[in-house]
Parts: sequence; C-alpha cells; structure tokens
Amino acid sequence: MPYPVKLFLINGLSAFLVDGGEPSLDKAFGFRRQGGVSPRRAASNTRRNDILLHLKQSHPEWSALSPAVASRRMRKAFDQYEAGRWKRERHSLAAPSAEPYASFWRLLRDEMRMPQVDRLREILSTEFNAPFEFRASPSTMTESLRGDDASDDD
Repeated sequence: MPYPVKLFLINGLSAFLVDGGEPSLDKAFGFRRQGGVSPRRAASNTRRNDILLHLKQSHPEWSALSPAVASRRMRKAFDQYEAGRWKRERHSLAAPSAEPYASFWRLLRDEMRMPQVDRLREILSTEFNAPFEFRASPSTMTESLRGDDASDDD
C-alpha cells in the first residue's frame, strides 16, 4: 500500500478512535464537513427530486398545475398515503401498480424524506432532467473521435 494512502487511513482512523468515535468516520476522513450533506444523502435527495418531478409531470391531476398548487396537493396525497395504504403495503416486495402510490411507496421504502410544501414547490419549479442515454453505436462514436466522417467518403 502506498505511503500516502497509509497516512490517510492512519490519520482518519486515529481521529475517530482517539475521540471515542465522537466525529463520525466520514468527518474524520474529511468526506463530510460540519453541517454539510453527506454524499449518500445528496444522491438520495437527487433521486427523490427526480421521482417527484417525474410524478408531477406524468400524473394528470398535477401536470397542468403550478408548482405551488401541485406541491400542496402532492404533499396532502403523500400524507394520506403514509397514514393509510403505506401501513398495509410497507412489507410488500413490489410497488403498487398505480401512481402516485408507486412513487410514494418507493420514497418511503428507500427511507427518503418527503419534503415539506415550500421545499417541494422549489423542487417542482426546477426543470426535469431525464437520465442521459447514449444512443449512438460504438462504431459511430469511435469514428467521430478519430475525425472520420461518412460524408467524406467520395
């Protein structure tokens, strides 16, 4: 193991062990700043936001509404689901088939927090970015990287 890696591990673990585990491991290694969001939580929040944006755009009841109105209605529907159906469906292996319950089930199953109305309005006000899909074939990509162009075959 390279010396800088050993030093990094020793410093991080010693800070954690000397203080009796007071700073968390991610703080001891410098992955999390005081008051910051952990990388795991940031990824979870991004996924949650994408689910909520997709739900707003795809659900007929909310798609035509402003973010302010949609956020209030979505939060109310979530609270009703959590208080009722979730108690029966929490141990299910598969999500319900109907939206918005399927999305709510995923949020609760993955222990993602549903934002309050104000934060939800901010999320719904952002533009939805669909996951990137590369559609070109590998040979097309290789040719474009080499500078080959099919139109120059004259």
